[in-house]
Amino acid sequence: MSDMGNAGQDGGSGRKLKIWAAAAACLAAVALVCAALFWKGIGAPPDESGASGSDVSGGGSSGSSAPAPDVTPPRLLGVRDLTVALNGTVSYRDGVSAEDDVDGPVVVQIDAAAVDLTAPGEYPVIYSARDAAGNRVEQTAIVTVVETATVDQGRDEPTEHDPSEGAGGGISLDQVTQEEVDRLSDQILGRITNSGMSQWEQAKAIFNYVNGHVKYVGSSDKSSWLIGAYVGFTRGRGDCYNYFACSKALLTRAGIPNVDLQRVGGNSRHYWQLVNTGDGWYHFDTCPHPNGYPLYAFMITEAQARAYTEQAAGVRKNYYVYDYAACPVQPEGMPEQPPAEGEEPGALPPEEIPGEGGQPPAGGEPGVPQDPVPSQEPGPQDPVTGLRPGEGAVTDGETDPTAPRPGQSGAEENPAGGWNPTMPPEQSGEGDGQLAA
Repeated sequence: MSDMGNAGQDGGSGRKLKIWAAAAACLAAVALVCAALFWKGIGAPPDESGASGSDVSGGGSSGSSAPAPDVTPPRLLGVRDLTVALNGTVSYRDGVSAEDDVDGPVVVQIDAAAVDLTAPGEYPVIYSARDAAGNRVEQTAIVTVVETATVDQGRDEPTEHDPSEGAGGGISLDQVTQEEVDRLSDQILGRITNSGMSQWEQAKAIFNYVNGHVKYVGSSDKSSWLIGAYVGFTRGRGDCYNYFACSKALLTRAGIPNVDLQRVGGNSRHYWQLVNTGDGWYHFDTCPHPNGYPLYAFMITEAQARAYTEQAAGVRKNYYVYDYAACPVQPEGMPEQPPAEGEEPGALPPEEIPGEGGQPPAGGEPGVPQDPVPSQEPGPQDPVTGLRPGEGAVTDGETDPTAPRPGQSGAEENPAGGWNPTMPPEQSGEGDGQLAA
């Protein structure tokens, strides 16, 4: 009996051990599962630096990332090539600025040490800007200094009285058509412009071409602007009317808006344009200017035109005066005060009348190549006539050597009556049939 009892006790102990082993195994399995879930939900154990795996990878919701460094330089805006007359002035900063993605507007530095305004040539001007992070941008523009011609040069050139002789390709001037002028214009534009140019760049190319191609000789056939353009293109000679007509033909074919202007209130004729390349209307005059008063009149403001009118009053009366009321557009820099009631159309305001001691409008608008040249005092009185240069009638060109002779651009009698800017030039010209050679 005792042996059977001992055997029963041993069996019970074995079963208990098996139960405890099974329970331990279950607990171990539960512990492993819990541990796996814990590390999966919380992340990997911290490394030696104390950062968890989720922090290192940047995937944790509680982590924060540092901002990316600024490596983008500023952008220079408005930098472009400039042209200035010999001994003239130029504003390098007009229309130029710099913007940075982070800092906003930043200062533009300009290095124009290489420019020599006393010698014709091309000179580099270096524009640069730097942001707070040290990123720097640099751009170089070219300033071209030109020795401008004057209307007093070549005034003794011979003129041809036969309007058909040598008129280019054997075409008689009375057979010149719009189609022929358009054809010539397209050929010229194909040489001096390209599709990558802006309208401003095309206008500058046109200005430089006409100013350099046509030689001033002092008289022309003003019966039609088409004839004026044709003669300027094919003969390369003429007066202000030919410069005006060639500019009109090229600007129009290039799709650049332009408006005809004619001098009023003076003792001579003059023709030029207002041009708009997308940022307002500016004066555009390719014709040379009088000796002692050089001007690169490309895209100048109304204020600059009026200042030049006063400066050149000693040799040309009302140089850039036109019928303001009849002009269909308003140029940039136009004074806000309209002419007084009853004032002669085209006349300058009283404070700007040449010889009245007034001052020209201060300053000029940005985005133009140069400011008008400083004024010069009228010359001494002539001991015989008692007149100063530009005063009284000049009949032979000898009393005032700088004044034009009769029959030349800047010397003809002004036609009676006002000028209508909508009237074609052929209806307001001389119609004398004489052609400049």
